[in-house]
Amino acid sequence: MRHVKLFMDGIINAPADTGAMLTPYLHNAGTEKTPKWTPGKNRGELYFPSQVLNPLLLKAVQAGLDPHLHATGDRAVRDSLDGIEYVRRQLPGNPFRPAITHAESVDPADYGRFNALDVTANMSFQWAQQAPSTVDGTSDHLGAERFARMEPSGSIARAGGRVAYGSDWPVDPLDEFLALKIGVTRSGDPQNPHSYGPKYAGRLNADPALSRAEVLRTITLNAAEQLRLEQVVGSVEVGKFADLIVLDKNFMQVPEEELGRNQVLMTMVGGKVVWAKAPFVGQVAVIEQQK
Repeated sequence: MRHVKLFMDGIINAPADTGAMLTPYLHNAGTEKTPKWTPGKNRGELYFPSQVLNPLLLKAVQAGLDPHLHATGDRAVRDSLDGIEYVRRQLPGNPFRPAITHAESVDPADYGRFNALDVTANMSFQWAQQAPSTVDGTSDHLGAERFARMEPSGSIARAGGRVAYGSDWPVDPLDEFLALKIGVTRSGDPQNPHSYGPKYAGRLNADPALSRAEVLRTITLNAAEQLRLEQVVGSVEVGKFADLIVLDKNFMQVPEEELGRNQVLMTMVGGKVVWAKAPFVGQVAVIEQQK
């Protein structure tokens, strides 16, 4: 185990509003029927101030650990980047691999810093769909400008940042195909029980999406690099573990609305078939014999 996880803040979703923001959350100064959303005093909660975070990160990296920082609000993300920048200056050339996970709200001035500081943005794509937790209330508490850049995986990638997919399981269901679909379309699938039906079927916002090739890389090689496992997993290459799956549909070719409806037909771990369904059930023995 070579990672240490730090929670920089809470969550940006209403009504909690505990994610650390650069500017205050909005509150309703009017009535329920005639709302008037104005800035309040709450900027969320920052759990590690810089005078604690900087030496903590430095000691962790000196101990050989890679920092993994939970940061949902733009202030928590900025302070996390500042802390990583501090360590980069103190330990020039140290090959530590920091990650900031979730990064649901990032100030545009910080998009390029993920690339500049070699920080992986570990994003949970399933959060970039319309849902009661993202639309109802949260959009009002954040305001139009911040909601328009919520879940900025595409913006970070366009600025040269490395994005890796993180499931956030067991908080969220383990539904990678739906998550990858949302990474490409920024919208859910009304037919999927882990989406929220026709009412929430639209696109979350206009922030850039990732391409199909990009989302596949986030869940394979980029994730392997974050975990320092790229020499053995993450891509199909000679010398790596033959950890493979065969899919029912070609992810690169199916219509966008079907991206989350794929099925695994066969699973291979370390070159050994460990699970199969039709049409591969009867071929497992043949595959093993050919090996």
